[in-house]
Amino acid sequence: MEKERLIDLFVKYSGEVPSSIDKLPGAGSNRQYYRLTGADGVSVIGVVGTSEEENRAFVELSKCFESRDFSTPKLYAHSDDYMVYLQEDLGSTSLFDF
Repeated sequence: MEKERLIDLFVKYSGEVPSSIDKLPGAGSNRQYYRLTGADGVSVIGVVGTSEEENRAFVELSKCFESRDFSTPKLYAHSDDYMVYLQEDLGSTSLFDF
């Protein structure tokens, strides 16, 4: 169900259905991460969260960081209830692996 919400958000954001959706390994939280790729090969990370308050805080912090030119993934779109959002795909190397 939440995966379908990510697809809907991707369609609103990009105007197209993703050509592929790959579930990514967890990163020590309850969030689920997916890589959604468009027909042009450009991908974004889709996030499904479990806490509206936590997701809302993340969205607001992301906006604050971007306004101050901090080097963080860009937030592209979020659902009205903040339970799913799309952010910049920075590649496959995790901070833990780095």
